[in-house]
Amino acid sequence: MALRLDQLSDLCARHGLVCKANHETGELAILHRVLDEDAPLFVVPHADRNVVAFELPLPFRVPAARLPYIGEAITRLNAAAVLGAWRLDVETGELAFRVALPAYGADYADDGVLFVTRLIRSAVDDVAGALREIALGTVTSLDLWPRAGNVPRA
Repeated sequence: MALRLDQLSDLCARHGLVCKANHETGELAILHRVLDEDAPLFVVPHADRNVVAFELPLPFRVPAARLPYIGEAITRLNAAAVLGAWRLDVETGELAFRVALPAYGADYADDGVLFVTRLIRSAVDDVAGALREIALGTVTSLDLWPRAGNVPRA
């Protein structure tokens, strides 16, 4: 299957995922919850780059004063990650985990796409609470993960 909106919507229907399609932008939102709040996993095509990004933003914003601490934390998380990356928008404070897949000439089975969504949900669920603590200013990543071996891997 190509990573087109109609095919991704069909995949959601086949596997009981609740999703909402935006036909104007070609984006899809798969409903998910993080820290007991709604946090949709977005599937965003980047046709100009032949890439489709799967991205799950956390349901809180990082205050400007805590950006350096979150930056340090996601640098450590990204260094430990095998697939995907944490992204921080320093203008808005949005923090998200993203995996991008090539779209040009690529054909994906349902299991491959579902694997990506599970990987993202797992990576976010594993550290969302810790990242919120860092964003709120109660701890740093060094407090939570004092050694490189303690940093959760995506």
